[in-house]
Amino acid sequence: RDARQERGPRQERGPREGRPERELLGARGERQPRAAQPESGPVGQPGSAPALLAEARRCAPTDPHKALDLVDRTFKSRPDFETWFGAYKVRLAALVALGEPDETLSTYERFRSKLYQRSAFDRIEGLLLDPHSPLRATLGEALFQEELVELYEAMPGRGPQLVAAALAAAREHLASGDPARAARAAAILREAEAYDAAVVAPVLAQARQAAGGASAPSAEECQKRLAARGSPMRLLVIGGDEGRKPTERVLHELGQRLGFQGAWLFTGARPPLKVLREIEPTVRGANTILLHHGAGAELRDEIRRLGASLSIPVREAHWLGTQGVKDEVLEALAAAN
Repeated sequence: RDARQERGPRQERGPREGRPERELLGARGERQPRAAQPESGPVGQPGSAPALLAEARRCAPTDPHKALDLVDRTFKSRPDFETWFGAYKVRLAALVALGEPDETLSTYERFRSKLYQRSAFDRIEGLLLDPHSPLRATLGEALFQEELVELYEAMPGRGPQLVAAALAAAREHLASGDPARAARAAAILREAEAYDAAVVAPVLAQARQAAGGASAPSAEECQKRLAARGSPMRLLVIGGDEGRKPTERVLHELGQRLGFQGAWLFTGARPPLKVLREIEPTVRGANTILLHHGAGAELRDEIRRLGASLSIPVREAHWLGTQGVKDEVLEALAAAN
């Protein structure tokens, strides 16, 4: 599994020696950035968001604890978008300096989710590809490349970049020798196949062979089973963020064509227990649940427990992209029908 999925529940993580909880997690309560406009005070004015950010940048290399406190204050000072963006970058660097990989990853996930909500794809790309960014090392190579695959799927005209990232991620997974990771590699490569089938074909064949297992049931077979049901099949996808809107559209098209009711609950980077409280009424109306491949360990465990208590089958997707969502949905439907 990747770094996101390996994180344990927060209460099981290591101690936070040397600083109060507020300093470490203060950005969880940050306000949304204002639209770009003049700040309430010039950069040099003490207490203004730009001034706080400038000071955070200065002290981050030598005093990351103080930098985190200044970033927290920046978030609370009604920053505009550029200042908000810069504050998040300083927070990431400070957490890396403190040796906090779990919190670095959590911060990145919140940051990314908010950027996807704003369709700020170019900012996500710049953040990931910045040679001075700590993200690549923090995420690990496979997850870093997967982040690029998901990003380029949302960006028009990025087919070649998507193919390159998908191949790089797949090779990392295949090198592990793990059949489950090989299955994930095959699912990722299905996304790239639509852009350059000839280049992808050899690695995709290797991934499928390493993964083993049966192929997905046919759409026609699922359609017949669904038609024979006495009531509509309700499939619920849980996880992911606003950047998955194109895949959600494919889900709805599949539902209309095959005859099932598909819904998608985007969870973003919100705390799992809060998500669970919000979505439980919707979950109770589902016949089967499909978990997004990026769901963290705590959310996956909570959804599995809820599904078991309600006798609702829960399936973890290998990869939910615009191409692979069909196979994932067909397998989930076949298992539940």
